[in-house]
Amino acid sequence: MYSAASRLSRHQRSSTRKPSDRHPHPKLPKNEQHRALAITEASFGKDHPNIAIRLNNLARLLYATDRPGEAEPLMRRALAIFLAFQRDTGHAHPHRDAAIRNYAGLLTAMGRTEADIAAALAALHGEAEPEPR
Repeated sequence: MYSAASRLSRHQRSSTRKPSDRHPHPKLPKNEQHRALAITEASFGKDHPNIAIRLNNLARLLYATDRPGEAEPLMRRALAIFLAFQRDTGHAHPHRDAAIRNYAGLLTAMGRTEADIAAALAALHGEAEPEPR
């Protein structure tokens, strides 16, 4: 059994680690995420919303391991798939707003200005900037 002091010191050690030192969520390693993406693409095609979900998961893993430059194109592609889904069906995909927030948050973390972020979102959306609901 651990004493309160040892639990506290373990907590302090774990809370002072960088995000990349902790096991990121989702818990699959990068190569397994790539494999899951490849299987999903083979099953559904490259533009299916399930692909966007996998892309977002892989991008969040890359971001959590201090690789935002690798995460950005994946998040951009995921958002583009959700926006294409909306254009094709006339309905927003349930994950679209989260994808917008994730992409904007990543760009913010990468040091992009609000104007840059708005322009990137507008370029993906076509003519108007998408607004999360």
